[in-house]
Amino acid sequence: MKWLNISLLIFICGCNNSNSNSTIEFTEIETNFNKLTVSELGIDVINKIAIDSSGNVIIVNSLDWSLNLIDEKNNLLDTFGRIGNGPGEFSLINSVSVDKKTNELLVFDTRSKRVTICKIDEEKFKLTDTFTLPNYENLSMADIMRFKDGYIGVFVSFSEYVTSINNKETPINNFYFHYLDKNFEIGDRFLEVSGHELIKNNTDYIDNPFGRRTYWYWTEPILYYSSSDSLTFSRLDLEKQITQVFSYDSLSKTKIDKELIAYLLKEKESLFRFIPKLNDYLESKSEIESYFYTFITDKKFIYIGLNNYSNDEGSILQYNTETNRMKLISIPANFYLQDVFKNKLFGILKDSNEDFLLILNMENNYS
Repeated sequence: MKWLNISLLIFICGCNNSNSNSTIEFTEIETNFNKLTVSELGIDVINKIAIDSSGNVIIVNSLDWSLNLIDEKNNLLDTFGRIGNGPGEFSLINSVSVDKKTNELLVFDTRSKRVTICKIDEEKFKLTDTFTLPNYENLSMADIMRFKDGYIGVFVSFSEYVTSINNKETPINNFYFHYLDKNFEIGDRFLEVSGHELIKNNTDYIDNPFGRRTYWYWTEPILYYSSSDSLTFSRLDLEKQITQVFSYDSLSKTKIDKELIAYLLKEKESLFRFIPKLNDYLESKSEIESYFYTFITDKKFIYIGLNNYSNDEGSILQYNTETNRMKLISIPANFYLQDVFKNKLFGILKDSNEDFLLILNMENNYS
């Protein structure tokens, strides 16, 4: 398959010495929180959150696989979808991508191998079309995004493993980024990045929940991508065909000791039952490799949701790519960052066996 050439511009943020990375100055900033009790609207388990062009919130309820549109005052504007195999029905929603220019949604159902396209018009969901994806042979789709008149597909191959991370013999899979045409047929591959660290479970390899992972964030035509074991973020402009790399000094990684393992065994009991080798994996390590569980971008900012393996408050890093300043945002424990829109961060707060929508107002901290 043909590869496209993309010029690479290495841009190391920070000091005057171009060989140095920037040092993080932990300037703490205050935010205002808005906690919405979405269970009052019949939304039981928040799986994913996305924001439309008006700032309304799209919530995926994984209990019935419905899409729910609410405003910041916790008013339910519309509901779309349910469990099933027909048009407008879902069996496992893997991703929801929103085109902020057109308010078009791409809903990728990985189990049904379908993409549902709908639009939000006058605060209502309107079904546009449903496509069954082609057979991609040895590739499995992980994500899909709109680009111009076609799409971008992110694929993984579960039949191919790379066995090295930082010169360590560790199984990982790679992610392959391809252009897709309007019928979702695969085209040129323009990017290949190292993927998730894997762990053997019985006879198969599966994603290691405590290993290094690869994340990406798309706002047309800009694709950011990064691996969670470093604080290096690549910014690929698909129109200009230029990549910039923002990199800075690493944080201290979480040390693994008996107390941490005991805490994880208690808090993640079902995970350890599902993957019996996790305990041995952690005991063989001195620290958890992964810094963060997600990142999102908003113009000049990169927001990095740091892993939190305790009941203490967590943290989000706000990195300004123009000034090279880093700020630390304190957040409640069990808060999971999801999206950003016009000076506000949106995420899921899991508290007392209930899911809440939490909105952080960053209006006074956008410099």
